[in-house]
Amino acid sequence: MAGVKECAVLSVVRNGQTTLTGFIQADRALSLAAVNLWLSQRLPDYMLLTEVIMKEQFPHTLTGKIDRRGLADNCGQMIIS
Repeated sequence: MAGVKECAVLSVVRNGQTTLTGFIQADRALSLAAVNLWLSQRLPDYMLLTEVIMKEQFPHTLTGKIDRRGLADNCGQMIIS
């Protein structure tokens, strides 16, 4: 998607519901509808996002990978598989 620098998707549990939350670092603000429209042309419906959280910067581990636990702070309980 144009303007996206980094992105990650996590499965998050809130109030007993499991959702797919997308974290995006981009040049401009993106809406959930715009992201899901783009994704719907490439992925099946069950893989579309429930919410999108825009991040100015992603947390990284010492090895340079995206820190998934750091992304999930304040987002409920993250499921790591």
